[in-house]
Amino acid sequence: MELMVSSGLVLVFMGLIWGMLQAGSRFYLKVRGQTDVQKNALLALRWISKDLAEGAPLSFRHYSPEHPTVPSVHDGIVFGSPKDLDGRVHYDESGNLLWTSVIGIYIDPVSKTLYRTKYALPDHLSVAPQIDDSVHHVDLLAEIPERRKLAENIVKIETIQGPGNVRIKLRCRNEELGFGLSVQTLLEMKNS
Repeated sequence: MELMVSSGLVLVFMGLIWGMLQAGSRFYLKVRGQTDVQKNALLALRWISKDLAEGAPLSFRHYSPEHPTVPSVHDGIVFGSPKDLDGRVHYDESGNLLWTSVIGIYIDPVSKTLYRTKYALPDHLSVAPQIDDSVHHVDLLAEIPERRKLAENIVKIETIQGPGNVRIKLRCRNEELGFGLSVQTLLEMKNS
């Protein structure tokens, strides 16, 4: 009889310990997933901030599926960069920046992945390139095969452009975890 009672108590304690381990494991996985979403969003914002700080307000353009006049499949931004594809900056004889490339940052609407693309302008320009929808549209840049994945679970890019600056807000959402967040920054675009 004593053996049966002690065996029953051991089983009850083992069940309690097993339940605590399971709950702790689920909590750990949920917090780790939330941390991954936050880390991805902040790293993506850092990339965008670095690129945009070197851009010019004149060359900045935001495309969105909700935009009434310029239809777009992708939510994203396009802007000129003084760095070429190898990351070098070029100057003219007077020491002025030459604009050598255009950068596109966009969300793939199916995978909710944020990508960065870049292509060289055919001629180095002495002024920041005006973004032309027929040439620099974010949907066209999304077709460039060479692209860099910046983050996952990004559902929206929001921008507010001021005189010489841009506020960028990324909205993130992990449906499996039921977790979402927004990160934002205000950037001063240094070059003109």
